[in-house]
Amino acid sequence: PLIHREWAHAYRKHSLRPAAVDNFFFQTAAASPFPDRTTYSGLLQGGAHAADIDPETGARWRWAGEVSLAAPSQVPVIGLEISGRGLDGAQLLGFACEGDLLGAAMVDGDLSIVRAGLVRPLMPGEVVTITPASMRPLSALDPRVAGWGFEEISFLPCVTWSAPVLDLGAASTAALGDVLIEGWSAPEPDRGLVWSEVEQATVAFALPTALSGAISRLALVCAPNPCVTGGQELSIVVNGQLAGAFLLDPAAGPTACEVDVTQLWRTGPNIVRLCVDRLAAVPGDPRQLGIALHRIAWC
Repeated sequence: PLIHREWAHAYRKHSLRPAAVDNFFFQTAAASPFPDRTTYSGLLQGGAHAADIDPETGARWRWAGEVSLAAPSQVPVIGLEISGRGLDGAQLLGFACEGDLLGAAMVDGDLSIVRAGLVRPLMPGEVVTITPASMRPLSALDPRVAGWGFEEISFLPCVTWSAPVLDLGAASTAALGDVLIEGWSAPEPDRGLVWSEVEQATVAFALPTALSGAISRLALVCAPNPCVTGGQELSIVVNGQLAGAFLLDPAAGPTACEVDVTQLWRTGPNIVRLCVDRLAAVPGDPRQLGIALHRIAWC
């Protein structure tokens, strides 16, 4: 119906996931009368084959080699989310801009969703290339060359955090999902924490412009994994520069790790990486866990 087209068009203009809007209004993305990307969600410039459409689900699928994408025209980007899989099992994807490596992610051999943080923000209109570690013809009968395939690629915009602190116990799960970019387990709001699951986990956000220029200290309240003997070494990297390093003692519980960011914090997107030297499983939990993040404060 016409009303569906009008509402869908309005939502798509401001959506980073136009396929999800199409699925809601038209049941399948294939039934949508609109292109499968929007200016706001970035522009696919090349490197992907024409979409194949699943006859049962209507989902669009593209086999791809080295893909070029223009970042959204309205917001800076601090990561990507990919729904895809490798052609021959797990596939490593590298993200680069103007020859600089900005990040990497591993997609499984089965369809899955992965998130990857970038070491610096992509400004509106910048082009990022996604390159698989290997490529080959799809088959003897299909000469198209690819290394991976995707249903959707979404840019992760940088959000502005207006509250005076980022408290894991008080913030909503949806809000935390916009800030916890890569390497984190699901937030545990009842315990007021979130566990890192990789050696380098990423948090990214902006502060209101009037406040950003006055920030001199950043404090991250973290607790080590109690099953790592001798504690853990934590390095805090702010916008690509080492801001401080700490030894977290399991006996001390949550500790405020405070670093000087006078020369590091900037107006606009800020990318903070929390790097630990060791991961370990805890009794009754199969996950390999790093540190527990409770709170981020600034002054």
